[in-house]
Amino acid sequence: EPRRAEAWLRRMVEDGAEPDVVSYNSVISGWAKQGDADGAERVVNLMLESSIEPDVVTLGASVHACAKIGERVRAEALFARLVARGKAKPDAICYNALINAAVKAGDINAGQEWLDTMLKNGVKPSVVSYTTVLHAHARAGNIVEAEKGLKLMLETGVEANVVSYSALIHACVKAGDMDRAEHWFEHMRGAG
Repeated sequence: EPRRAEAWLRRMVEDGAEPDVVSYNSVISGWAKQGDADGAERVVNLMLESSIEPDVVTLGASVHACAKIGERVRAEALFARLVARGKAKPDAICYNALINAAVKAGDINAGQEWLDTMLKNGVKPSVVSYTTVLHAHARAGNIVEAEKGLKLMLETGVEANVVSYSALIHACVKAGDMDRAEHWFEHMRGAG
């Protein structure tokens, strides 16, 4: 229950105890799991007011809270605010949350831009990073973009999973391009 955990955290601060970054992150993560961006951001603010520097866990959990409800702009603002402080270096999980927030908000281009930023900043994307964007393109009927995403994933050494292939194959079938669907099905079978 993040509400009770936050109350205890606030009580600790009021009583002069000094909760550490792990204490704050636990409460932020609780709010994130519930998709409560207000709660997560409120605890981030309390953390900063208490002069506790956010780390990569703080960054990932707080952005995830926004992503879960599709608040792309808020997720990006929180990300920028925490990264600017200097200690929180974004990892694949943080970028995945931004990609997810963009896609949930219906902005596939922003999702693609975050994937590109991730690559540019030397953070290795995971299968989730690529598949989130690929799946969004496929759902929107952008077969060429979805296909480019799958090819890029494979070229960078990230093994596509059944979700990656299925999204592209389904988009091809939906568009009536059975030859292309069959090509990617055979590619998936060959990959094991």
